[in-house]
Amino acid sequence: MLKDPDANVRKSAAEALSNFPAYSNQTIMPLIRLVHDESDEVRRAAIGALGLIGRRSDPAVEALNMALSDPDPSTAGKAALALYRLSNRDENIVPSLIIALSHEQDATPAISALAKMIISFPAVTEKMLGALHGNNPFLQGNVIRVFGLAGNKGTRVLPELVKMYDSVAPSNRAILARTILNQDTLGNYSALIIGKTLKEDDATVRREGINSLVRLTNHRDFFLPFLSTALADEDDQNKIIAIKTASSYASDQEKIRDRIIELTRSDNPKVRTVALAAVGFFPLISKSAIDILEEAAKNEDEHIRMAAFMSLHNIGKRDPESSLPILEKAFARETDYRTKEYIASALYDFGIVKPLTPAPPGERKVIPAGWELGRND
Repeated sequence: MLKDPDANVRKSAAEALSNFPAYSNQTIMPLIRLVHDESDEVRRAAIGALGLIGRRSDPAVEALNMALSDPDPSTAGKAALALYRLSNRDENIVPSLIIALSHEQDATPAISALAKMIISFPAVTEKMLGALHGNNPFLQGNVIRVFGLAGNKGTRVLPELVKMYDSVAPSNRAILARTILNQDTLGNYSALIIGKTLKEDDATVRREGINSLVRLTNHRDFFLPFLSTALADEDDQNKIIAIKTASSYASDQEKIRDRIIELTRSDNPKVRTVALAAVGFFPLISKSAIDILEEAAKNEDEHIRMAAFMSLHNIGKRDPESSLPILEKAFARETDYRTKEYIASALYDFGIVKPLTPAPPGERKVIPAGWELGRND
């Protein structure tokens, strides 16, 4: 079959040999001959098989090194990956590995190989930075992924990556921002990059910056304006991330609080739910905000009601007079078991109601009519 005149048959035969890992000249030598086949696909199949069943010391390595000069770039990339699998990790395979980054089928193993080689060969970094300046967005994105996968070993190129932010293809800015922000452990570039991401048209790029806002909590001159921008983001998922960040790190800010109170009126139920739950983390709550929570506590959506009750519970710890009457009325009318159970636990904290009998596992049922508010002894 390896000598069949049909290239598809020869290719299938080469691929089949890769399933027989036991080394022998009977498998290796025919595959080596196919490395010089006239068909690109056959050559690639033979090279892939050699990478799986060859050995470092056998003639396969010599054949694969010759294949690095194959006129077909994808075939040369396959040869580089095969040599890498055989632990023949010399710098001479780097150019072909970089070429492999351009081909979807080979990109993932090439990314892994190059990320590991950065550690051993500084020259890899320089060659990859050259590829980063190219006009191929797919290749550019994969080069960025290599630096991201290299982790701390890639931090030495951080200044170069920052400089390139504005020039990379827009489709690669999200992954570039993530790579920079993950590696910027000293915080030298976080404010600059987050500020750039928040101005992007692509919501996924802005999300990278919003997810990283917590890096700036000790730099309020940057953090608070950026957070305000994020709370006004057009993308609802980005708004939700910003709301959660605000409730944890900006509960002392009146302007941020007021913006979140505005979001409790959002048309998006998820945004509204998260905003309602966040209100209770702010220490100074106006009567109008309490009214919003009271209205939400009557909403037909149990998630919205629960979010309102959570905030009322938190507010009650500071100002019981404003929230406990609402919780007491809600307890009397609530029909969803788990929601009523939460209200009961909140009221129990304040000594107002005895704990409910737990619901049977997996059941959602109406509370029996006999449950009444009563002081906890």
